[in-house]
Amino acid sequence: VGCVAVPLSLAIAVASGVPPEVGLVSAAVAGVAGGLMGGTTLAITGPAAAISLLVCEAVQTHGLGTLPFITLACGGLQLAMGVARGGGITEYVPESVIAGFTTGIGVMIL
Repeated sequence: VGCVAVPLSLAIAVASGVPPEVGLVSAAVAGVAGGLMGGTTLAITGPAAAISLLVCEAVQTHGLGTLPFITLACGGLQLAMGVARGGGITEYVPESVIAGFTTGIGVMIL
């Protein structure tokens, strides 16, 4: 996992417009936090390329001070959805929407 997470976290950090060391720290913190929270086999705590475009826009607009807010907001939303058992709503998202989102993000990153 580390062989993939380290270069991926560096690449996503650069694509997000933040220093590469921020990517390394975030990958390490996410891994430790995911382990301490008792993740499942379906949970991915590593770097995700889809959000890098949104983070890049926020950093360019508001500066690096935005990163802690983005981190806490994403974590808060995930926690709220977990407590409210909101994961079931994903069953109503069509496969074509997921495929379109994934393809669109891939094209934008390229």
